[in-house]
Amino acid sequence: MSTINNQPSAYNPLLQNQQPQTGAQTGQSLADLKALLTQDTINRLLRNPDAKESTETLGKIRDLLTQEHLNTFLRGPDAKANAKTLMDLGTLLSEDAINPRMKAATGDLAKTAREENERRRNDMLYQIATSDPDNDTAMWDAISDWQQSMGKLQQRGQSSEKTARTFTDIGARLSKRNINARLDFS
Repeated sequence: MSTINNQPSAYNPLLQNQQPQTGAQTGQSLADLKALLTQDTINRLLRNPDAKESTETLGKIRDLLTQEHLNTFLRGPDAKANAKTLMDLGTLLSEDAINPRMKAATGDLAKTAREENERRRNDMLYQIATSDPDNDTAMWDAISDWQQSMGKLQQRGQSSEKTARTFTDIGARLSKRNINARLDFS
C-alpha cells in the first residue's frame, strides 16, 4: 500500500521562477563583476557619482552582489576560486582602499569649488563695476546662479560620500571573514 503525500510543498523561488545558475552563468557573472570593479571605475564613481554612467554601473554592481548571487558564487566546484575572487574584490572595496580615493575625490571637489567661487566673484565684481546702478536684477541673477552652482557641488560631495559608504559596505560583505563564513555554511 502506498502513501500519498497531501501536504502542500514548501515555496521554493527557484522552482517557481527560474532555474539555478549554471557554473558557466556564475562564472560569467563573476567575470562581469570583476570587470566592473576596477580602480578606474571606483575613482570615476567617487568623482562623478551622479553621472548616468556612474548610477548605471553602481546598479549593476549591486545587482551582481545580491545575497542570492553571493550564495551561488560560493557553491559548487568553483566555490573556492570564486571565494578568492570575491575576497580580492572585498579588499579593493575595503575602507583602507576607499578612504584615500575618497580623500582625493574630495580634494578635487574642493579645488573645483574654490575655482568656481573665484570665477563667480570676479564676474560679480565686473557686473558691479559695469552695470546700471538702477538695475539690480542682473546682480540678483548672478547671486542666484552662484548659489545654485555651490548647491550642486555640495550635492555632488554628498553623493560621493554615499557612494563611498556603499563601496565600504560591499567591501565588508566581501571581507575574508564573511566570505569564509559563507563558504563554510554552504
